[in-house]
Amino acid sequence: MQDTASPPAANLRDQAKRFQAFRRTYNEERPHAALGNATPAQRHAPSPRRWDGRLRSPEPEAGAMRRVKSNGVISWRGTCVYVSEALAGEPVALAEIDGGRWRVHYGSILLGTLADRGDRLNRPERAADGLVDNAGRCPQGPQPQRQQPSGT
Repeated sequence: MQDTASPPAANLRDQAKRFQAFRRTYNEERPHAALGNATPAQRHAPSPRRWDGRLRSPEPEAGAMRRVKSNGVISWRGTCVYVSEALAGEPVALAEIDGGRWRVHYGSILLGTLADRGDRLNRPERAADGLVDNAGRCPQGPQPQRQQPSGT
């Protein structure tokens, strides 16, 4: 990569040619140890899914759909409920789970639950991902050494 920009080419077209030559060498000629000395081009497989260039909304679930406003809220049963400003303009799905409670999803992502006449999204409990607080079971400091049996 050093030879592509140091020193820089005289103009943008020549600089682009240098980068293109580097990319071709890196992907098609130079073996990579992490790939078993194959080139990235030898290992690349095109995606079986075709993309037409249009970004689509997540598939709706059974229930209600709401679009998140620019301030991060949705309208629900005559009130505003804050969801997330990060989802501004995006659709969220609401699916009833039991008498008066609704799951709020963005695609397959559970955002939380909402009471039928609620004005607050209750966030889901976070999974521990295998990490637990076991400090009470783990003694701190140096541990006594066990005596090895003699004569072995």
